[in-house]
Amino acid sequence: MFVLPIEAPKPSRFEQCWQPGPVANSKFTEAEMKQITAGVGKDLKEALGKFAPGWKVTACGEAMETGLFAEVDGKKNVLVTHPLDEQTACVLSKKVAVPTGKKTALLLTVGHDPRGDWELIVKADGKELFKKAVGKETAKDTWMDAEVDLSAFAGKEINLQLLNEPTGWSFEAARWAKIAIESK
Repeated sequence: MFVLPIEAPKPSRFEQCWQPGPVANSKFTEAEMKQITAGVGKDLKEALGKFAPGWKVTACGEAMETGLFAEVDGKKNVLVTHPLDEQTACVLSKKVAVPTGKKTALLLTVGHDPRGDWELIVKADGKELFKKAVGKETAKDTWMDAEVDLSAFAGKEINLQLLNEPTGWSFEAARWAKIAIESK
């Protein structure tokens, strides 16, 4: 049972939408932020789990039929991502323990839609390690291989990020045929 007291309404001061009052400065606490689980963009968790187990995806847009495909332009088992918007890259991320005494590298095979391009950026703990356009000039038959040396992080656990960065908002789907970490 709810008891609602009968009170006279006390309307606030009238404000125009184009001239609002001061900001309330209310923020979620850290504990409250952890309870917010809704993601931004398309949920590719299941597709990514099949393609590259252990990796996470954030800010993936809905455009250009994103998801996991059996075959794309001659490559099998291809993940397609797209930036969320003109300023927000789609990010694949994973915590990686880089072993000591070995040469460790991130190996990628990426592609682009024939009508567009995108920028591949690889970061470790926020530091940019690799940046290259993926388009007609760099990717023969829409595909290109990239190798990023991670040996400088030997003995550390790093947060590795692969960004599908927008470059002009025209057919910027990223095609991922290979994401592998190899230590020799």
